[in-house]
Amino acid sequence: MQSTGQQTMGGYGDTVSFSEATRAHAACQVFRGQAEERANNGKPFPQYTPLTYQAQVVAGMNYKIRVDVSGPPPEWPKEAGIHGIGPVMTKSVLEMTVYWGLGTATPELKDAKMLLEPL
Repeated sequence: MQSTGQQTMGGYGDTVSFSEATRAHAACQVFRGQAEERANNGKPFPQYTPLTYQAQVVAGMNYKIRVDVSGPPPEWPKEAGIHGIGPVMTKSVLEMTVYWGLGTATPELKDAKMLLEPL
């Protein structure tokens, strides 16, 4: 059957391949709970916004995914901090490594750790 670009009522649309970005984003969402267990003592992150990922080809694929888990910045009094210029702010970043094997293999969270990055 040749694709016409139109979908019929009740029918399936054209087949679309998942991109690496889609796989990395899906892995990021699937392993949120396990990452909170490993990197945040089981407490939920106040924010969970995927930032970047890197892919490494192995017998399958490793994804190194960074997620902003900072939450809203605290309210500081104007006179707080060093010489009245305020505190040094950092954002909390979760770095997780996910292995996704070949074919229909189930992805696996290999590592999850917290990083601090200056704002």
